[in-house]
Amino acid sequence: MIWSTRCGRTKTQVLDTRSLLSGMDSAMGLMDLFFTLTDAIAMLLCFFLLYLSFAANVEENSWEFAVLRAGGLNGVEVVALYVYEALALVLFSVLLGSFIGVSIAATLTLQFNLFMELPFRFRFPTTVFMSVVCMALVVAVAGSALSPYKLLRKSIASVLRR
Repeated sequence: MIWSTRCGRTKTQVLDTRSLLSGMDSAMGLMDLFFTLTDAIAMLLCFFLLYLSFAANVEENSWEFAVLRAGGLNGVEVVALYVYEALALVLFSVLLGSFIGVSIAATLTLQFNLFMELPFRFRFPTTVFMSVVCMALVVAVAGSALSPYKLLRKSIASVLRR
């Protein structure tokens, strides 16, 4: 709330900072919720993309899949190799993307604050970040583990003949 009084030539304003800060906190919470929901939709689309790309990769490399199984690995171990590959790709992408994003955001904020003469305050969106990382890990494991099961049902000889 703003009260303004005019006494002669001076003007006095009184601001209720608690209500302003609580309103800003609720707006930030709603923005975090919106970004989390948007990220969930994006992760659902990424799941389908990852599943299709791993399924195509498994189909193209079905001979290697069968050779690994003929070499002594069981189906679960071969699927685990695909899961490890997906996790390595996702974790490296998360680390590199986070580093690049934070450094660019900090650089632009520092530049803006330099011109506006404002203090620098770093606020990392931990809830959004953790939800995205968790969803990315689930998508990586699910997308890479579901795609090779079609080849697991076939015999090694029939896969090698293709």
